[in-house]
Amino acid sequence: MPGPELRSRPWALRRHMRQEEFSLKTVFLGALSALGLGLLLALGCAVTIQFSSMDERIAEYVVDAGSFLVLGVTAFLVGRRVRNHGLAYGASVGAVYCLAGTLLGLAFLSGAFQIGRFLIRFVLLVLTGAAGSILGVNL
Repeated sequence: MPGPELRSRPWALRRHMRQEEFSLKTVFLGALSALGLGLLLALGCAVTIQFSSMDERIAEYVVDAGSFLVLGVTAFLVGRRVRNHGLAYGASVGAVYCLAGTLLGLAFLSGAFQIGRFLIRFVLLVLTGAAGSILGVNL
């Protein structure tokens, strides 16, 4: 039940109630923006490898760590936008990001699919997204 200050202003009550529903559009836009930023990071590493003498293993670690950073920042921004349900939004963004990245990797046949690596990455990305979104809601 909303407080007396919301009952005296019906427009505020409608706005308060509207913010309580979960938006899949926000989740997918957040995951797609994180995926786009991750692809830009991978492209930047590929260009750097092509034009320098940097070892490919270094770029692999940079892209892996960068994907977690990109997801955390994107989930933070999603949390700032919605201002509620940080855990649910962040975990959802992390899960969609992991599934989209895995499907994209399978489409290009980048190697054998390993269920153990997928599950570990899935859990870590869900936790990263949840932490980023919780911080976004609370800061």
